[in-house]
Amino acid sequence: VLNQLDGFPSLGIGEETPVDTGSTDSGTIRPGRPSVSARQLWDDFDANQVRAAETYGEPSVWAVSGTVSSVEDAGGSIYVVLDGLVKVRFRSDRERVWLDKIDKGQHLWFECELRPAYYDGGQHYLDEDGFVSCISPND
Repeated sequence: VLNQLDGFPSLGIGEETPVDTGSTDSGTIRPGRPSVSARQLWDDFDANQVRAAETYGEPSVWAVSGTVSSVEDAGGSIYVVLDGLVKVRFRSDRERVWLDKIDKGQHLWFECELRPAYYDGGQHYLDEDGFVSCISPND
């Protein structure tokens, strides 16, 4: 299953990599876009949402890596939670075939677009449950 997952364009398996600075570490699978760990992404938004929104706003699609904490079906959407901090949303009708193969504890990266949540009359990057929310760019 792990080797099959690596073939999907919006999913890869590998070592956790920091934000891409242009240097290449041989032997590490690197996605074709800037990357960040789920922990670093959450830490940045928790510290200062305005600064983090500027940092991660362009490009808006990042490769976010982490260990799968859960895979949840929320009626029309499937959420993969990385490190208990970042929630990546996928449309279940499009992505279910390969999302069904993911298990808690796997270390993966996903391409996702950071999008703010809207509640309490404002725009927030941490949702009501405290997760950084992002969405598959295929949606």
